[in-house]
Amino acid sequence: PVGDILRIQSQEPLQQATFYDVLGQSLMTVHKDFEAIPVSNLPTGLYFVEVRTTRGAAIKQVVKE
Repeated sequence: PVGDILRIQSQEPLQQATFYDVLGQSLMTVHKDFEAIPVSNLPTGLYFVEVRTTRGAAIKQVVKE
């Protein structure tokens, strides 16, 4: 679960993180400052975050409290 700040750590250099709702709609994309992404503007719920690195992409679930 995440509150107001999401922190993403990776051994690979991060390029972007895109947030999607449960319907697959893109809500926001971040291209820098992955150590402190403000998510306070998102309502409580389940989100999917697609994280892109120089080696590929991964999708993780995030629960916003």
